[in-house]
Amino acid sequence: MKRTVVISRYKESTDWVKFIPCNYIIYNKGEDIRDTEIPKDNIIKVPNEGREAETFLRYIVSHYNQLPDSIVFLQGDPFDHHPNTLSDLKLEEFGGILKMGPQTFCDRNGNDSYPGLPVYQIQKILMPELDPEVFNFTAGAQYMIKKEYILNKPLSWWEKVLELYNYYWFSDIESGYGHKPGVFIAHVFERIWEYVFRYEIPK
Repeated sequence: MKRTVVISRYKESTDWVKFIPCNYIIYNKGEDIRDTEIPKDNIIKVPNEGREAETFLRYIVSHYNQLPDSIVFLQGDPFDHHPNTLSDLKLEEFGGILKMGPQTFCDRNGNDSYPGLPVYQIQKILMPELDPEVFNFTAGAQYMIKKEYILNKPLSWWEKVLELYNYYWFSDIESGYGHKPGVFIAHVFERIWEYVFRYEIPK
């Protein structure tokens, strides 16, 4: 099985990536990586915007037509949420979506972890047919998925998702809790990623 690990890195140590047993790409949003053991072709320098959700959407849109069999979406320090990251990367078989982090939930408005978060509002824009009362999600937004969970929507749909994400990220909409305006959208996506992956547009 061909697999690629997509890493959204800001200032975290990259020492651990040398132990990744498959192909990987580091989207580097921080200072240059000077480790000579990491091939330059494995590093893509991007602006420090959008947190991990923007990175994952960027990868999906730019690689849609040449996806590996499975993709792993990770933060710069994946072990904080999922200590077993490196061992899980060796898995040959898994159930289609492997949740690589603690399981939790919130209501339509982000309660209890982020009260006032417009989770349901954004979900209805992207996936109007869904109507969950409770959102189950993986803290840290790290997943291993089979490519079918990307290809079950056309590229044009993913492009619109990225466009919507960036619209909110660069907006003046208040995020609350000490966050900059627009940052709230990253927290929304943390809570809806699994719904995004599983969603299929009605025919």
